[in-house]
Amino acid sequence: MIKKISIKLLSVIVALCAVLSVWIAPASRVSADSGISLTGSAHVQNIGDTAGSYDGTVLSLGTEGQSLRMEAITLAFTNDTGISGSIRYRVHVQNIGWMDWAASGQSAGTSGQSLRLEGIEIELTGDIANYYTVEYMTHIQNYGDAQGWVSNGALAGTTGESLRLEELKVKIVPLDTSSVMGVSYRVHRQDYGWETSWASDGSVSGTTGQGKRLEAISINLTGSSCNGGIEYMTHVQDYGWESAYSVNGEMSGTQGQGKRLEAIRISLTGDIANHYDVYYRVHAQDYGWLGWAKDGEDAGTSGLSKRLEAIQIVLVVKNAAAPSAVAGITSVTDIASVTGSSVSTNSAQTVSTESTADFYPYRSMLSSTYKALYDEAYAALKNGNTTVTPSVKVKYSSNVTEAIYAVYLDHPELVWITGSSTISTRNDYVTKIVFATYDISDTTAERELMVSRFNAAAQKIIDKAMTYNTVIQREVYVHNAICEAATYSDSDYSQSAYSALVMGKSVCAGYSRAFQYIMQQCGVACYYVRGTAFSGYTSGNHAWNIISIGSSYYNVDVSWDDTYFDYYGHYCYDYFNLSDASAGLSRTRNKASMALPACTDKSLEGITY
Repeated sequence: MIKKISIKLLSVIVALCAVLSVWIAPASRVSADSGISLTGSAHVQNIGDTAGSYDGTVLSLGTEGQSLRMEAITLAFTNDTGISGSIRYRVHVQNIGWMDWAASGQSAGTSGQSLRLEGIEIELTGDIANYYTVEYMTHIQNYGDAQGWVSNGALAGTTGESLRLEELKVKIVPLDTSSVMGVSYRVHRQDYGWETSWASDGSVSGTTGQGKRLEAISINLTGSSCNGGIEYMTHVQDYGWESAYSVNGEMSGTQGQGKRLEAIRISLTGDIANHYDVYYRVHAQDYGWLGWAKDGEDAGTSGLSKRLEAIQIVLVVKNAAAPSAVAGITSVTDIASVTGSSVSTNSAQTVSTESTADFYPYRSMLSSTYKALYDEAYAALKNGNTTVTPSVKVKYSSNVTEAIYAVYLDHPELVWITGSSTISTRNDYVTKIVFATYDISDTTAERELMVSRFNAAAQKIIDKAMTYNTVIQREVYVHNAICEAATYSDSDYSQSAYSALVMGKSVCAGYSRAFQYIMQQCGVACYYVRGTAFSGYTSGNHAWNIISIGSSYYNVDVSWDDTYFDYYGHYCYDYFNLSDASAGLSRTRNKASMALPACTDKSLEGITY
């Protein structure tokens, strides 16, 4: 393993920027400048192609006061609202009549034939038509602007009168959205009772920073553009999940019993479910704001006895992107539901991994056959067995080796295995896999003692990290705690997280696996990266991490940050939350790690915490 040469590189101090993403606001909030614009051109008699002019509201094509016919037009519709949809249009042409519909950016009309446009129809397509209308007006030979504005596919101009169109004006206008669907909700809070006003469309209901539990909730839909309803169910202290859903403003939970809500599920019913998704996220005790759940998924915790303290709920256009920084709040993790489970001999918080790609990326890279082999191997190791006789029938190949090694890469809690294995075959098919273990784990008792010591050391860091509210605060604490616990030194166990947290000395692999494990237990996706590092004329195998923060990924190298100074207890942040461009100055990924997410954001680089 290559150790970083202790030469401080100049760092560019980059301002810390909020990681923003687009939330699709309820239609009642759309405005004329909410991500829609128009551009276009017209082919004009004697002039040729002329670009239109757009003043931010109205696009104007053609000429005014010159008695020149338009022969073709092009409209280009830019839609950055997050709501799906576009524009289409067709023209009535001299001697031809109505032509086929043209899509955004396509020409409608003729070129080189000296044929006038006589009429035009324009309409919006897709979901965008539920929130906006297109209005347009033509300047018609002999009539001028007398026809006025028309909208949504109506004829502008004439047919059968042989009158040319000289100018076209187009604008996109928000609909009157008073009937568009929204959601309102209020909670019953410890000591305070029911909120006196209803929160709506992503605003916060409940409290944060006061340690007050939610005890009950009521949820309603607002608006009348869709039929249907909303249903919801809560997980209540001592009772578990309620036996039936509450609907349309009914109370879910309890009042007067002092019972905390621990989790919630919310779904839309009826026709509205065809048009909207309901997203919701909760502020959970010790965790802060969790990620967004959707359409009946669990949000909150189970098995951890943690109270819900606040909630946000929004309706989002069906199949559009999930919300992000609603009401100025960013989730500390993308995970919506956190569960408690026993990690070997010592309990720890562990994140629900229904989306295994989020936490087990190397498994997600495998085909279904090799996933099955991976799962059998992991199940055996999780139960303390180092020998696996797979039921999956698979021929030996490099893919088998990668599948087995993927278990090691994804699961740093398996501290007693070295990452090496022996694979036996018969007639080219895999018959047995034996995982190599460290000397101190030759017996079950030794292995259990090793795991117990590791979990105790890790849990101390996890418990403290979880008192912080944001991912970065937790990340910084874990980074510092590992640097303070370990020094850079090779040993027989240095490829294991055990070496960093229990033995106090490790190399890059041990640092990285310790960081991976603890951040995962804090609800943050964190991956182990294999690669090659280079410093000066020296290069060699190296390991570091990729971590998920908000919607971006970053490179973190705890071992190099710890070895910046050549004495114990001092560390830096030179290799903390780097983009691939910056990390690539000293390292390259290899093998399966090349398929891990790209790290493109530079906004967290150069910061000293």
